[in-house]
Amino acid sequence: VHQETHLRRSSSASEKSLSCTVCADSAEGFHFGAVACAACGAFFRRSVSDQKVYACAHRRCNVRFDSAKRGGICRYCRFEKCLSVGMLPQEVQAKRVRKSESVSSAATASPRPLPLPRRKSTTGQLEALVQLRRDVAAARTRIYSGQSPRFGFSNWRRYLGVEWQLFVSHLLPSAAFSQMTREASMSRIRELFFLFVVFEMACATSIYGGVQMDRCAFYDGSHVELTDDSLRGFFAEDPANQDPDCLTRLSVEFFDLIVRVCSRNLQAAHLDEMETAYLFYATLAHGGGYLGKARL
Repeated sequence: VHQETHLRRSSSASEKSLSCTVCADSAEGFHFGAVACAACGAFFRRSVSDQKVYACAHRRCNVRFDSAKRGGICRYCRFEKCLSVGMLPQEVQAKRVRKSESVSSAATASPRPLPLPRRKSTTGQLEALVQLRRDVAAARTRIYSGQSPRFGFSNWRRYLGVEWQLFVSHLLPSAAFSQMTREASMSRIRELFFLFVVFEMACATSIYGGVQMDRCAFYDGSHVELTDDSLRGFFAEDPANQDPDCLTRLSVEFFDLIVRVCSRNLQAAHLDEMETAYLFYATLAHGGGYLGKARL
């Protein structure tokens, strides 16, 4: 009995001594994957569920809690610190809607279409797609583990080289995609690869908080900001690019579409693993013109 009481007291004492990994204030436990106080947990949840977009000119603001300090903490740097200590945007649940709001919106909105009936084999095929994406993610982790993220176009070219290897070694031989590419030309395969890259960039941006920080993120930990200066520096880093200004003008719409449309919608949808796998398959099949030939 005395031992149990001692363990209970030591456990409660350790909980009280926890410090928030974001602001260093007293923490109450885990919030979205990291030890944090209730205030930082609520800030992170609102940032993701409301899809806030933050900006900061300095990017090095002090986010430590100080009761004597007047004014608010930089939200951009606070959110970046949340990500760096391990908070996960995908752990934030969909925003709850009040009953009165849901009733009024249901009265004005068009009826949601009923789900299509699934064939018996559909679930097994979806599970295979989920496993395929898990295998690709595991291969990425093995490749990028221990590497520091590097900024610039030359790094992005290496990144695309890795993605091409994953595409060729995992997707093309898989049962779901082999029927699409069995008689496809190289140009068709490259189109599928482009869709694969765009989808994965949108997912990475959503997972790594790019929606809130207005930047396109990659699975190797690097990113590019959606500003002219950042994009110009991104392209100027590679000496082979003789006209970074032209590349900036040509690519700004592309990165803007990924972050502010694709990633934003992905994050707002709160898809589970199987739904993401289905969307992944439908994107490649429909975009590549194979939807009629290859179905789940």
